[in-house]
Amino acid sequence: MARRRYQNGCIRKRGKRNPVWELLWWEDFIKEDGSVGRRLASKTLGAVRDLTRRQAKKLAEEHLRPLNLGRVMPLSTVTLGDFVKQQFVPNVFPVLKLSTQDRYRRTLDNHILPALGARRLCDMGTLDLQRFILQKADTGLSWACVDHYRHLLSKIFSTAKKWSYYSGENPAAGVELPEKKSVREKHVLTPEQISQLLSVLGEPVRTMFLLAILQVCAWEKFSAYAGRT
Repeated sequence: MARRRYQNGCIRKRGKRNPVWELLWWEDFIKEDGSVGRRLASKTLGAVRDLTRRQAKKLAEEHLRPLNLGRVMPLSTVTLGDFVKQQFVPNVFPVLKLSTQDRYRRTLDNHILPALGARRLCDMGTLDLQRFILQKADTGLSWACVDHYRHLLSKIFSTAKKWSYYSGENPAAGVELPEKKSVREKHVLTPEQISQLLSVLGEPVRTMFLLAILQVCAWEKFSAYAGRT
């Protein structure tokens, strides 16, 4: 970790036609390999015609105060796609069940990475993820699917923070899902349809289907009897 130090910053005039006061200071950032580097940052404080140097210096002090108090954490330059491919998949997938790995991989390749892979981790907030979730819900996907996307995004950001690739609060924690509702209309088979299915199904599927029907009928009779007692 780069050593934090008190900074006054450097104030300079920039531009000739309409000069402005510009503040320069050193900021820490997280490199793609997870180490912390230091780079020169800048911010325009205002036009020279509107601010004296003393006023510009006061604005600079206010801007740098959180940094000098240690309240500013270094930002990561890594994209979500690079973090997933270089860190998340190689180091998280091996401890998951194969079925979970397969589902995560399909979700990443088909949904999350195409939409968000090029974005830097530090640039994404809860609103960005909320929009992504709502867009997926609008395509007709089930509530369980979009909840899975939210869960995976939360796992990615929490892992990035644990491994020092991300310093903010988990943006997926504040994402809200649409109201839970059934995507497909449920249909109940009529006795005639049950007979038709039994006549065309082969073994062992026919026996499995018959047992399921008998189990449902037995449960309905038990529920009706329990309701009368």
